[in-house]
Amino acid sequence: MRKINLLLLAILFYFNLLGQEKYFVAFSDKNGTPYNVNSPEQFLSQKSINRRVKQGIGIIDRDLPVTPSYIEEIAQTGANVLYSLKWFNGVVVETYSEAMVLSMLNKPFVKEVIMVFDPLVSKSSMPEDDAYPAYHAKSDPKDFYD
Repeated sequence: MRKINLLLLAILFYFNLLGQEKYFVAFSDKNGTPYNVNSPEQFLSQKSINRRVKQGIGIIDRDLPVTPSYIEEIAQTGANVLYSLKWFNGVVVETYSEAMVLSMLNKPFVKEVIMVFDPLVSKSSMPEDDAYPAYHAKSDPKDFYD
């Protein structure tokens, strides 16, 4: 029984190390989008449109959603598309293979691919006391506003 438990623990540890990397895939344009800035009701809520009118904010190309065909092509590389970011014009994906990243980079509409999460890299090495000295447990509360 001990050997089985040890084996299960080793397997869980191994698969934890093989977590998927996450990348931001930036697109070069919004060509081929089925949306149009002249018909914002297709991609914005009425509440959002009313707020923009009230505040005098026009609808521009940057407000258009990411081109759906681009998202489909990225998904066809085998990457798991987590979500799209319309103002950054790209998607965040999970991959488990460098070949997927290379195939994304070879797409004509992909500007760049940036790793945003590596499961094999530990958390920040910066000690919490250095990051937030005002909240250090050993500090004197009277000195906080000094």
